[in-house]
Amino acid sequence: MIFRRHWLAILLAIIVGVATASPQFIAQRDPTFRGVFKLINNDESYYMARARDVVDGHSTLTNPYLFEYKTGESMQFWLPDYLLAKPLAILGVDVYRGYWFYDFVLPIALTLFTYAILFALTSSSAWSLAGAAFFHLYWFFNLFNRPTSPQLIFLFWLALFFMLLRIVAEPTRARIVAATLLFGVLFYIYPYYWIFYTILLSSNQNSYAAAR
Repeated sequence: MIFRRHWLAILLAIIVGVATASPQFIAQRDPTFRGVFKLINNDESYYMARARDVVDGHSTLTNPYLFEYKTGESMQFWLPDYLLAKPLAILGVDVYRGYWFYDFVLPIALTLFTYAILFALTSSSAWSLAGAAFFHLYWFFNLFNRPTSPQLIFLFWLALFFMLLRIVAEPTRARIVAATLLFGVLFYIYPYYWIFYTILLSSNQNSYAAAR
């Protein structure tokens, strides 16, 4: 039933995933490719270096680039690098190829979450589809081509937003527990996101108190 009603959203999500991952695939199919993977975004080399540290078993090294500064105080353990790189290390998958796979899977999940949030707000498949297409094929398309940030971390942001909408619709205990856990995870995923929700929820609480 869900597939029949929202099959266009699923198709859109697959299109977004293919469009995000295809530049890397095209670069590797080029006859001049000699094993040096094309970096789509300037920050991607930093995240790849952090991922390589995780694969090598050094998740808290001081500097992911320079050997001279690896003996200093450890960096804060950042969960997104670990969540993406550790499965690759266990499976023996190269970081670049693994992140190319993430470039396909994570945008699909992001698009579906965006569609679900818009549908929860509008109850319109057409508007939700148009909004998800606008965000992920136009506005965020170039920005969302890095698996660690923002693809993975924004997925948790969307998940919490969706759960809060479900709580507003029907505040069950399971949804409240899920939202609480997601909010806690955001502390280890990315600082800006939990700060945003802290301000949002406290502002709503103050507005509710003032209204009473």
